[in-house]
Parts: sequence; C-alpha cells; structure tokens
Amino acid sequence: MGFEREDPVPDLRTSGILGIRVLLHAGVRNNALLRRMLQFHEGSSDEHFLVAITCFHLTRLIGEVCL
Repeated sequence: MGFEREDPVPDLRTSGILGIRVLLHAGVRNNALLRRMLQFHEGSSDEHFLVAITCFHLTRLIGEVCL
C-alpha cells in the first residue's frame, strides 16, 4: 500500500487520523485512480513513490499551510 516500514505507526505520526481519512477518501471517491497508482508501482524497482506515505505527507503539508 505504500508505507515506509511494516509498522505504519511511525508514518501516521506526520498526519494522524486526518491522514487515514484522506487516504480512505481517496480510495472511496477516486478508487480507479488509486488502483492505477498502486498497479503502476507494483513490481517496480522504483520504491520512492509510496502511495500511503505520500498521502500522509501531503495531508501534513496542507495542514501546515492552512494553520
């Protein structure tokens, strides 16, 4: 799914519950897009694009800008 480690807790520290809600929203509202993103990187040697962690970091950045 795109976490940096097997344990996703450290990844969630950047955005908390809001990050999970944004990821869930993306899966529900943009399911086809999220699936394509995951399939695009499946089996790829490019591990720099991690879907979940990217979502969490973007959520954190948007939160910082809005405050």
